[in-house]
Amino acid sequence: MRVTGILSSLWLALSVGALRVVPNAYIVEFESSTDLTRRTSPHSDFYAGLEDAGIEYSVRTEYSVPELFVGAALELADASHYQALSSIGGVKTIKPLHLYPPPNPVSIMTWAPGENPPSLPDTESTHVMTGVDKLHAEGFTGRDIKVAVIDTGTDYTNPWLGGCFGSGCKVALGWDLVGDAYNGTNVPMPDPDPLDQCVGHGTHVAGIIGANPGNSYGISGVAYDATLASYRVFGCSGESGEDVIMNAMMMAYNDSCDVINLSIGGVQGWSSSSAGVVGSRLADLGMIVAISAGNDGSYGAWYASDPADGQSVIAVASVDNTVTPIQNFTLSDEYGPVPYYQAVPYSVDGPIPFYVTSFNTTNTTDACNPFPDDTPDLSGYVTLIRRGTCLFLTKAANAEAAGAKWIIIYDNIDENSLAAITDNNRTISLISQADGIHIVNAIANGINITATFPQGTVANIANPFTGGLISTYTSIGPTYDMFFKPSVAAPGGNILSTFPVPFGSFATISGTSMSSPFIAGSAALLLQAKGRNPSTGMRARDFLETTSQLIPASYNDTSVLQTAAQQGAGMVNVYNAIHYTTVLTPGELLLNDTESFKGDQTIQVFNTGLHQQFYTIEHVPAGTVITYNDSLAINSPLPFSEATADVHISPSSFTLRPGQALNVTLKFTPPTSLDPTTLPVYSGYIVVDSDADESLHSSYLGVAGSLASAQIIDDTDAYFGPGYTLPFLTDAAGYNINYTDLTAEYFTMTPNDQPTLNLRFLFGTALAYVDLVPASLNLKKREASSFRGLPILGNIAELDYFPRMSSATDSGDNGYYPFQWNGTCANGSYAANGEYKMLLRALKVLGDPNNDADWEAWLSPILGVNITADGP
Repeated sequence: MRVTGILSSLWLALSVGALRVVPNAYIVEFESSTDLTRRTSPHSDFYAGLEDAGIEYSVRTEYSVPELFVGAALELADASHYQALSSIGGVKTIKPLHLYPPPNPVSIMTWAPGENPPSLPDTESTHVMTGVDKLHAEGFTGRDIKVAVIDTGTDYTNPWLGGCFGSGCKVALGWDLVGDAYNGTNVPMPDPDPLDQCVGHGTHVAGIIGANPGNSYGISGVAYDATLASYRVFGCSGESGEDVIMNAMMMAYNDSCDVINLSIGGVQGWSSSSAGVVGSRLADLGMIVAISAGNDGSYGAWYASDPADGQSVIAVASVDNTVTPIQNFTLSDEYGPVPYYQAVPYSVDGPIPFYVTSFNTTNTTDACNPFPDDTPDLSGYVTLIRRGTCLFLTKAANAEAAGAKWIIIYDNIDENSLAAITDNNRTISLISQADGIHIVNAIANGINITATFPQGTVANIANPFTGGLISTYTSIGPTYDMFFKPSVAAPGGNILSTFPVPFGSFATISGTSMSSPFIAGSAALLLQAKGRNPSTGMRARDFLETTSQLIPASYNDTSVLQTAAQQGAGMVNVYNAIHYTTVLTPGELLLNDTESFKGDQTIQVFNTGLHQQFYTIEHVPAGTVITYNDSLAINSPLPFSEATADVHISPSSFTLRPGQALNVTLKFTPPTSLDPTTLPVYSGYIVVDSDADESLHSSYLGVAGSLASAQIIDDTDAYFGPGYTLPFLTDAAGYNINYTDLTAEYFTMTPNDQPTLNLRFLFGTALAYVDLVPASLNLKKREASSFRGLPILGNIAELDYFPRMSSATDSGDNGYYPFQWNGTCANGSYAANGEYKMLLRALKVLGDPNNDADWEAWLSPILGVNITADGP
């Protein structure tokens, strides 16, 4: 067997899920207590230290906000100088510089305003779901609150975003930090204008926060009177550097923004990235920082997104809209509008007749075979086909062979299913069984029925199946350092909002990119109601979490609550957050794993109302999810267990006078009937009900197992199959270097003759090394031995705060990690000609780097280096 498609560039340039690391680029923070930060120019002194040490560098970005971050992002001309960076006086941390992928919504449909008035049963469904509609009725619209949108820029020429930029406009301030041509790997070309008419993501986000009411679609932003600040950090294509995003966050802080939204992220799972740390510090200073939780829910738990994994930020999960924006067509017999799901209406001029492929409304093979030779040219018809046993695309291909351009398939079951099936340039719509049968029967009875497809309109259809439930794509936590992510949820599935004017002005998009700005808008309403001050900002996450609405895993009668590792504290209800007269703190109770268990917790109940209230407290568990099987992460849907935690609550009922508070002690006992090797994540809620008809809750989460015992290095053949037990080396052609082969395979280290180490991490690791060791060294796989006594000949790579791999079948989507070695070590020197082995080490979660027992290890077969006189 040959492994193909795995040869790649150097280690540091490879994909890590959705995050990449820029080669030889680092973000350096200075110690706050050092002389560097007290001098007039701490950066100049730092650069002087670099030059004294002989380190060649170029500066990407400087940071000079003492309360947030003082330091610099820089690139080194020589990779070997990385180790010398830490010797410069006053350096606090040195972290790799990540690239964040471009926004990647789950789905997108564009709309254009038209002359035909739309039919809109309830276009503000997301506002009704969350209490925003009631707050609008009370006059809370976000006035005088400034919300920063750090994204792809904003098309402020859209009239529903004000139509202008600058003082007095809705989008009143901002900056383009990168320019159209920026892709994450080239030099940014900033300018003062954050206009985006080539992507649209940021325009959609801005509309969810602040779109003006009164448009033909009947939508408005959550905080439509808020002032928007737009900071463009993506070009028309490609990624964005972490240094750019951090710079935008600090610009928003310096511009006195109250709320920041970042619908940005990539898989990491640790709370320690530079962007995550800055976001957390902003939140600790009283800015409300909302960040999308990620769209990788299909890959299971322990897959949190960065920078949403920052400790104090609000990581936002997505809830499906209770309605779905759709198209309608009308029939000439005055039958009600027929809904169909498409991005834009079928572009048909005037009424058009139907061609029915079968008048048998129970035909299971309708259009599954080529049409008869006497079939008319179908280009002038809407071709109507019954759903059956063959593929939709097979039906479509047969219809197109007869000239069909407009194809509609009606369902064969009685349920409210709508879908758009697209394959290249072929578009097919699914309508309901009842609507299809009506059309068939009318034509069978001699009625010359025709269809009209109004342009520029959109309607809504109820979504009783998933509306109000967590969107399955929402990434599932927690973080490896056991922080509660996501924090809270908001509507994010099928959201209609503004879009660049050249693309139609409006679009329906799904993703946590849409739920995050909903929280940002909600935060603006909260600040308007409770006061625009740091105190409100610092308590905002607790306000939103404790007053949210708990979400079941499904609408089955026996359904448990969805795990807090995916719904967080539940779906926001900002009306409750503003109007409740009880304050509950904290919003999150972090229990950790069994080895670091924190079972004794305390919550405080505070009656801020004008009247005495009687309270009762109870434990409401959520579903416990099994996250691993045989050391392999389980993909979604995660299996639920009936085992839950026990909680002793004292006191469980009491009365509080106005202004009185009481501490309640909680003693948790983790579920004991579960296999700890499956890393069960248990969670739930401590619900506080008052006789004033208020219900609040604190959310808890823990792991009924040991994180330190989780296997990190995949040493199975489950991923690649027999003969390819991980980790393994491949030669330049992609063939496995057999582990039992004692004869070294030599490499000249030319670009076409280099070995590749293929590995998978089954769980996150805070630190991993790949070292070069003598060929004579023997070490049992995954046996740590004493690393400090091993003869390390050279370090090849160091990985900090690395996530687990996914089940994806390629390296680009974090399925596995191929490291192509070019013969150099971290100090910049080439390995001498001879025979070696590679030693891979990974630190266990919560492990001590100085304790050999806290490491896993793998030793490669022998490989040879034979660099010619001309060099590689």
